[in-house]
Amino acid sequence: MKVIKLKDLSQKDYQRIVNRSAGTNRSIMPAVKTIMEKVQKQGDKNILEKYQKRYKKENYQSIQVTRDEIKRAYLEVDKKTIKALKQMIKNITLVQKAQLTKVKDTVVKPEKGIKVWREWRPIERVGLYIPGGKAIYPSSVLMTAIP
Repeated sequence: MKVIKLKDLSQKDYQRIVNRSAGTNRSIMPAVKTIMEKVQKQGDKNILEKYQKRYKKENYQSIQVTRDEIKRAYLEVDKKTIKALKQMIKNITLVQKAQLTKVKDTVVKPEKGIKVWREWRPIERVGLYIPGGKAIYPSSVLMTAIP
């Protein structure tokens, strides 16, 4: 990994690094809106078609991972990595459970007559967006997926 010391950078390079992820890229919003509308109308069908084209596989029938697929995936990952992931799950669960109990009873009154609070309700299923690209971050998957 290349180490970059901010104090050693030129002002231009410093600004480029600091601002590289700032804000929403407005140019992608029309594409995002189109995808969201298609998913609302067609459900999983649209997502499946995109993945079939992208990965050139016609056998995707569902976006839900089966138990058999999970078992096969375990065989492809070394034991050390599985152990590390299980430790991450344990740590993330511990932190999130602690946060849950702290926020349950919190009511904020920003103005007279206005109350804001969090309400925790179980839901049947969710879709998770995990960004990918040049690097993969299992921690992003775990922190998004673990209740």
